[in-house]
Amino acid sequence: DEELEVVNQTAAAIPCVMAPNMSLCVNILFQVIPIIAKALGNDYDIEVIEAHHRTKVDAPSGTAQRLAELIAETMELELSSVAVYGRHDNFNVRPKQEIGIHTVRGGNLIGEHTVLFAGTGERIEITHRAKNRQAYAAGTLRAARWVVNAPKGLHDFSEVILT
Repeated sequence: DEELEVVNQTAAAIPCVMAPNMSLCVNILFQVIPIIAKALGNDYDIEVIEAHHRTKVDAPSGTAQRLAELIAETMELELSSVAVYGRHDNFNVRPKQEIGIHTVRGGNLIGEHTVLFAGTGERIEITHRAKNRQAYAAGTLRAARWVVNAPKGLHDFSEVILT
């Protein structure tokens, strides 16, 4: 909360772009996943799976958390009420409207995020895999080129993509 307050104070004076992930493709994923969630609704089970290198300390990643938030918002659900982080010691049948969030840590994986929509007899899996950190650098440069002409305030990466 303290860090976000500093960001908001800064954005009151200058234009800023903030995103949980600076990859262009991940930010396109943020645009597409709500469309799929809205179309499939409660008839499909939804799981978010993320994998990163063994030294990453936050779990789930900010990207996975944002994907789950977008899905919950789209489905008009409170994420804190429907999120299940892993399934250890969970011996219950999966209820409708649950959003599973799973974390994998190992090796030198840069970053992988999959959203799984599983229905009866079919599924859609949308996956982003970063092979190296160039994707994040390229997205950051795109945001930097965009923000120099933006009005002051806190901007989402979607504005970088869509304008």
